[in-house]
Amino acid sequence: MIRRIALALLLMLPAAALVVLFAWKLIDKDAVSSGFAVNDISVEVHEDNVTVRPFKLALLDGQEIQLSDYEGKIVMVDFWSSWCPPCIKEAAVLQAVYAKYQDRGVEFLGIAIWDDKQQVVDHLQEYGVTYPNGLDVDGAITVDYGIAGIPEKVFIGPSGEALRKFVGPFDEGTLEQVLDEFLAQYPVETLETTVSSGS
Repeated sequence: MIRRIALALLLMLPAAALVVLFAWKLIDKDAVSSGFAVNDISVEVHEDNVTVRPFKLALLDGQEIQLSDYEGKIVMVDFWSSWCPPCIKEAAVLQAVYAKYQDRGVEFLGIAIWDDKQQVVDHLQEYGVTYPNGLDVDGAITVDYGIAGIPEKVFIGPSGEALRKFVGPFDEGTLEQVLDEFLAQYPVETLETTVSSGS
């Protein structure tokens, strides 16, 4: 019995540590931004147990979105912060690629973490970001997705399955290559099929 309790406590430690880190961030953003993992190089994370959990996110424009709204699409969920240098560096890249792929069955969703709402809004306006973004205020989505640094991206398939996970910023060519691979493998709902099915 003692062994089971000890094992349960050990399994809970990573999630508990992330919650504590999130709480610390709310108290002192500068302290966490200097000690929290900021990923400077884009690397794929090979995790057999990457889990896609359903979530609802309040967007910055006041609307609410949930992951199931993207069924039939390839979705890139980007965890980022306005104070993160690599996130700032890739902001224009993400917007440029989104503009090319948004009518091809691809959606981007930004989730700002450890951040201030007004700074997030200012960042999005500065870089002309048009895809939906929200703030993970209580850190629940961040914990569920096992995010340990920023930026981190989880790609989700048309049926809601986890495809791949990357840490670090993308350059335009690499991100397009990843999306092209997904589009070649998975049937998606494009703007054309949506219009056709609705007529």
